[in-house]
Amino acid sequence: MKGIAVLMLVGMLATAACAQEAEQVCPEHDDIFNPVHFPHPTNCAKFYKCYNGEKFEIDCPAGLHWSIEKDYCDYPSEAGCTSDSIRIVNKF
Repeated sequence: MKGIAVLMLVGMLATAACAQEAEQVCPEHDDIFNPVHFPHPTNCAKFYKCYNGEKFEIDCPAGLHWSIEKDYCDYPSEAGCTSDSIRIVNKF
């Protein structure tokens, strides 16, 4: 019974990871009041910015990490991005 629960959890996490990846599509038209940004999948010090329907990789200023919650580069202790959290998201 525990095996089934573990498989269900793994399936849900994989689905969530795939959905997150699928959501990282830039809109065709820009909204200057609501720019679209995505976290980098392997590097906390980078993020993607959408412009004219395309994703552009951007580096945070030295020593800062991308904060998904705040939607800007912040101190690592505030951004909450770690190599462990990146590995978990990219594992599936």
